[in-house]
Amino acid sequence: MEPDVWNRERAESFKDGDTVRAYRFRAPYPDETFKILSKLISGKPRIVLDAGCGNGAIARNLVELVDRVDAVDFSLPMIEEAKRLPNGDNPRIHWIHDKIEDATLDPPYSLIIAGMSLHWMDWDVVAPRFQKMLTTNGHIAVVYNVFSPPPWDEELKKLRSRYSQTKSTGFKPPQIVDELEKQGKFAKCGVKETAPIIYTQSIDAYVEQFHSRSDMARSRIGKEAADRFDNELRALVSGYVKGETIEIELHARVTWGLPRC
Repeated sequence: MEPDVWNRERAESFKDGDTVRAYRFRAPYPDETFKILSKLISGKPRIVLDAGCGNGAIARNLVELVDRVDAVDFSLPMIEEAKRLPNGDNPRIHWIHDKIEDATLDPPYSLIIAGMSLHWMDWDVVAPRFQKMLTTNGHIAVVYNVFSPPPWDEELKKLRSRYSQTKSTGFKPPQIVDELEKQGKFAKCGVKETAPIIYTQSIDAYVEQFHSRSDMARSRIGKEAADRFDNELRALVSGYVKGETIEIELHARVTWGLPRC
């Protein structure tokens, strides 16, 4: 399943410095996520491929539980940001700047992880690559956060739709996993969710994280539109909360399985 041209154009926003800086304001994965991923690794070597690693939110938190993480992303600014963040200088993380379809890798891998990146990949290319690179008991794990809708969710959807540059959304988690399974390209082996957590952040940080997303990147919607969106969203959220912080409830979902060609 090849990503459409629009998706590839949207992905270019992840090379923009402003988008990269906004990325750090995304909600983190719960700590339990990394325990789940660690338990999926059977035998040796405990070497993991983080495909489409972004700013290393998975690689930097998982590396202490494994022998090595090869973290790949096509955006050099993302990798440079990842190295500056906590544990980004861990010598057991090998940062690789390239597209996952083309990257020179060092298998075998006991686990291949795709966070919020699987829908950007050309599955017809990566599936046979992943299949050859996995150990006998290895799996692919798709990881993403699931958010409880905030009280302002319906108004947020309308606000975001007015500014979003999305024309073709394609498939995203969890739809991407279901679609690949329906096409016979992925064999699901299991699903596990973390316990929910409450993540507290400032209203300003909550607003800023939207600009880490391809449809809302400042490089796509423009500075004036981004400023208007920010002001409207701040006003919206402030109508529901007291003070300058909000609480977000979320849990992570890990789906693992095997690639099929």
